[in-house]
Amino acid sequence: YKYNEKTMSLSRMLEEKDKLHNAFVEESRSMQRKAREEVRRILEEQEKMSSELDDKMRKLDSWSRDLNKREVLTDQERQKLDEDKKKMIPDFPKIVTRD
Repeated sequence: YKYNEKTMSLSRMLEEKDKLHNAFVEESRSMQRKAREEVRRILEEQEKMSSELDDKMRKLDSWSRDLNKREVLTDQERQKLDEDKKKMIPDFPKIVTRD
């Protein structure tokens, strides 16, 4: 009778050990899967942010080139106005005294 009890007890312990081992294996797999998913999500987010940053850098470069072109045009227009003023000033007394 005691032999049967010990055998049953040992059998239950082995079953419990197997259950615990299986639960551990499943939990380990689950944690690894979650870790892989998290790494994938982080990498996708990093790729998206990198792409957005590249787009913004291209826009800034384009705006900078456009601003430089406008600055050059403004300087050229200012010089032309100054030249026109200089041309007009010597003729100004003639225009005023024509009356």
